[in-house]
Amino acid sequence: MATIQQLEDLFGEPFFDYQLEAFRNWEHKNLQRMCLYYRTGAGKSRTALSMLALRGYKEAVVIAPPVTHAAWRDLGSKIGIYVETMSHASFRKRGTVLRRNLPVIADEFHRFGGHAGVGWNKLDKLAGGLRAPLILCSATPNYNDAERCYC
Repeated sequence: MATIQQLEDLFGEPFFDYQLEAFRNWEHKNLQRMCLYYRTGAGKSRTALSMLALRGYKEAVVIAPPVTHAAWRDLGSKIGIYVETMSHASFRKRGTVLRRNLPVIADEFHRFGGHAGVGWNKLDKLAGGLRAPLILCSATPNYNDAERCYC
């Protein structure tokens, strides 16, 4: 398992106070679910992947917009986590099944839809049986209306 100092060294920059607070809550409360809703560009990706590294995970699924897939994989490789990426549309497909013991990071989680959306219902069902961490990330609660950030 990595330490915070090792992760800072691997990323080549220190964490912000709010990221350190997330790590403290993650570790001290032994959380398996977390929602990061920092503003755009504030380090949600680094925080989410670091939380997995702090627990010793070496692999994760990241559901994110395709334009960000390469960046997610690059960040993961910096700290020794293999990142399997998929789009929200791929996740919503009927035949898509994720392993229950593999951590999931759901970036831009508002893209799963509102409370009646297929994506949200599938994510909600997955969360109930997931035996690994689930981390939701989005800046939407900072910028949009309630229905857009229902999930």
